[in-house]
Amino acid sequence: MVKLCKDAEQDLPNKNVETSFIVADEEFLPVKECSLDLVISSLGLHWTIYRPGSMIQSRLALKPDGLFLAAILSGETLKLYLHIFVKLL
Repeated sequence: MVKLCKDAEQDLPNKNVETSFIVADEEFLPVKECSLDLVISSLGLHWTIYRPGSMIQSRLALKPDGLFLAAILSGETLKLYLHIFVKLL
């Protein structure tokens, strides 16, 4: 996904927009507070051990008018995931 975004960025007409792509552990984001305009997580947060903590880190990394955009599994899918996880213990 990051490669696709990087490739698409090259086709943008406005070269004055600073863009950084970070692939990081959702449980420890290596960014400063209030340093990002946008945080995107595509089906990664559901694998974290402490999801609220990961979301809090994302929020802290955002500038006051920043956007957090995430896709996560929810509802009945989480119940099934937790059931399988408990069986593995």
